[in-house]
Amino acid sequence: MPSEDKNKQKQQERQRILEEIRRRAEEAEMQRLEEEDRKTEVNSPPKEPITTPQKLSTAEKKIEDLRERIVIALDRGKPEKALAILDEFRELAPIDPDIIEFEERLEELQREQARSKRARRTSEAREDEEAKRKEDEKQRKKIEGLLADADSLYQQEKYEKALSALDEVLEHDPENEEAVQFRETIEKAFALAEQVRKEEATRKEKFKEASSPPVPEPVVPRSDAEIWGSTTVQKKQSEFDIPEDEPQPIVPQKPPVFDRAVVAVTRIRFPIKKILTILGIVAGAFLGYIVVDSIRNAVFPPSHALVVLPPAFSKDDPTEAYIVEGFAEDLIADLSRIERLRVFAATTTFHLRRNATTPVQTARSLGANYFLQWNLSAIPDAVMLNVLLYDTLASQPIYGNRYTISRREFPSLRREIVRAIVDTMHVELSPDVEAEFARRSTAQWEAYDAYLQGRYYLANRDKYFVSDAADMLERSLAFDSTFSQAYAELGWSDILSYEMGVDTSQTRLARASSAASRAVSNGFFGSEPYRVLGMADYLRKNYDKSIQRLQRAAALGPSDAETHRRLAIAYVTTGRLDEAERAAEVAVACDPRNVESYTIQGQVFEFARNYKAAVMSFERGWSLSSDPSEYGSRYFADVLVLAHKHDRAAQILADRVARDRQSAIDYYKLARVYQSGGRSIQLWEGALRKAKELNDQHLAVYPNDPLVLMQQALVDSRLGHFKDAQSSANKAYRLAPDNYEVIYNLAKMFALQQDKEKALSYLAHAIDRRYDPEFLLDMDMYNLHDDEEFKQLLVRY
Repeated sequence: MPSEDKNKQKQQERQRILEEIRRRAEEAEMQRLEEEDRKTEVNSPPKEPITTPQKLSTAEKKIEDLRERIVIALDRGKPEKALAILDEFRELAPIDPDIIEFEERLEELQREQARSKRARRTSEAREDEEAKRKEDEKQRKKIEGLLADADSLYQQEKYEKALSALDEVLEHDPENEEAVQFRETIEKAFALAEQVRKEEATRKEKFKEASSPPVPEPVVPRSDAEIWGSTTVQKKQSEFDIPEDEPQPIVPQKPPVFDRAVVAVTRIRFPIKKILTILGIVAGAFLGYIVVDSIRNAVFPPSHALVVLPPAFSKDDPTEAYIVEGFAEDLIADLSRIERLRVFAATTTFHLRRNATTPVQTARSLGANYFLQWNLSAIPDAVMLNVLLYDTLASQPIYGNRYTISRREFPSLRREIVRAIVDTMHVELSPDVEAEFARRSTAQWEAYDAYLQGRYYLANRDKYFVSDAADMLERSLAFDSTFSQAYAELGWSDILSYEMGVDTSQTRLARASSAASRAVSNGFFGSEPYRVLGMADYLRKNYDKSIQRLQRAAALGPSDAETHRRLAIAYVTTGRLDEAERAAEVAVACDPRNVESYTIQGQVFEFARNYKAAVMSFERGWSLSSDPSEYGSRYFADVLVLAHKHDRAAQILADRVARDRQSAIDYYKLARVYQSGGRSIQLWEGALRKAKELNDQHLAVYPNDPLVLMQQALVDSRLGHFKDAQSSANKAYRLAPDNYEVIYNLAKMFALQQDKEKALSYLAHAIDRRYDPEFLLDMDMYNLHDDEEFKQLLVRY
């Protein structure tokens, strides 16, 4: 190779130079020795040598200068400059021994710089590649985020916003197949939704026209002749005709009144079965009321029982609505802390607005022997309040007062009213409550006003209102950072947000606990903060500590129905069913117009397998529900089946699907009842196929809805299509592996397929996510009810 020849040539030249140097050194040494021998031959005293400085020639100076410059250039890593100087040096001193060393160092430097250059180019290429990769990753994440937003908007049926998000995706990546296909799907769904909307508008218009009452025709009274008939012939006579005597018609006599009544009664058809069913329902409801009323009175003897009637206010002013209702909840909460007084909850108070009875009758129907009537009106700078306290045995109020107070002093008014009530009723207060009511609120009006708005939103129990409530409570605390009541309600809003799925992170629970702790540290004396702390522990699955804190809350608020309901569920979770029943009874006694009180009591009885008592509780909840058909489908039908009342369950669900023909889950439940009640296969299969059809229609528009996919898996399992069921379930679980409803439904699916091991495994996983009595008591779990492992799973320690 040329490079090898060049190296060999250099080696040969180097050897030649070295030999030349060696020869010259030997010659110089010989001349020196000869000179010394010659001097020793001359017998003369030695003379001191005279040293004179040797002067370098101009050429030698230049050579030394070039030598030094070459070394400097090589040391500084400048091969090009070193090479140019070396060429000049080689011309002046071609046989200088340093040339070879310089060339070797120069070659090494050039190789080193070549390696560095290659490494630098490689590093720059890697950096460019990494930068490109990061940019691509950033772009990919942005596209994924936009696709996720589009999917979320699509699920919420916000098609225009979803299309806008997809347009942004296609702007960044025009070849994105997923976005293109998704856009086509959304456009179809949008067109279908528009068509449905137009058809619905047309249908409503036609229904409105068809439902308008027809104009009644005038009723012309009929004569007796028209009714009974006449044989008289009317004949026109001329003025010259002589009238003839005509025979009088024979008018048929009316049947006797008794005979006509008998005929009318025999024509009436009585729906005996329906009448008996209605009478049975009425009798059952009456019996349930008697039992519940007796339980309420047994739990809380009504020696001091007070109901705060719904406040009167102007509905035209929305400001008064939140002030009045928030103030009422605060007033009831304060009265609920009194141990020797039973106070009915705010839910029952607001429910009484529907009653058309007199205040005395309303109070007596609840078992209260005192009732409070009041009204409030807010003016720009003040609040006017009228309060009347009645004994149900007296016709005149036993206490009354009219307050006109500035808004700045309004937060302290509530305690003054509570004090007047308990003094009039001669109720003894514990020292702690006495000291608490002696304190005056120091809250500013702006803080209290925002706090009342927050309480008003929380009473709606809607996830959107809960978020608004949290905003208002935070605003209240911005005005007054020491307002303990606002901290307590903010903690409760966080608990509700977690339960409603608004935010299921542990951060939300930590925030709830922090707010409740701040309420306690700022001097709040009541059940609310401990209820928040107890529920935060419960949702963290620290059940023993949760029960301790809920018990503390119940002790501080003996009439706090919400606390007793939560305590009942916590007792059920730990297998303490007797204590759960007592807590549920207190909740019903304190809040007898609240559907949730009877629902939880029914669930407690159902866990205890006291199905007869459970049916009575759910019956009462069903009668109070704003949507009885939805409540019956969700809670009542299952316990009716367990109590072997299949006909009643089928009747409730048939009514439900008649009202909502697009509810696949209700058709599925109806099929379950038909199947467990021994109805014909055509009947329950027809209901299942209708449910499957509705699910397919939904999945055609929303193919990634995990809950509907799981519902389809349950339908297929009931139909015996286990392979299809498994496919739908797998997809649902991939889409929502942490959704506790999906996991519960997986357990139900395997329970239907008689796969006990998988059913119990997924059930344990679901309970670890959230303990939900509604799923555990579902009829699909019936196959597991007697299994010991199932029973052990229900009890959490």
